[in-house]
Amino acid sequence: MLRIQTVGGSSMTDQLPKTIRVSGQVFKIVFDDNLANDEDKFGNVNFRTLTITINGTCPIPVKTDALWHEIIEIINAQNELKLSHNKIQCISNALNQIASDNKDLI
Repeated sequence: MLRIQTVGGSSMTDQLPKTIRVSGQVFKIVFDDNLANDEDKFGNVNFRTLTITINGTCPIPVKTDALWHEIIEIINAQNELKLSHNKIQCISNALNQIASDNKDLI
């Protein structure tokens, strides 16, 4: 079960979730401009602190893609699915597209 809590605000980043519940665990979502130092890294997840960090310098569509990617990473780890990074990327891109094209879905 996936549950997202959003908090409205004036900037687009404020429209992204502040927390997300995945399989009963609540992950805090933070934006970090320092993540931009690694050009290939748009996000990561820390299971010890239950924190998803998203590159704060990316445009909103990239932040949204990165968030979906990290959600799939969490599901992959929690369920020991052993999905490759490429498969996680494909699934997260598809889910992001479905969610953005069907606003009433989530």
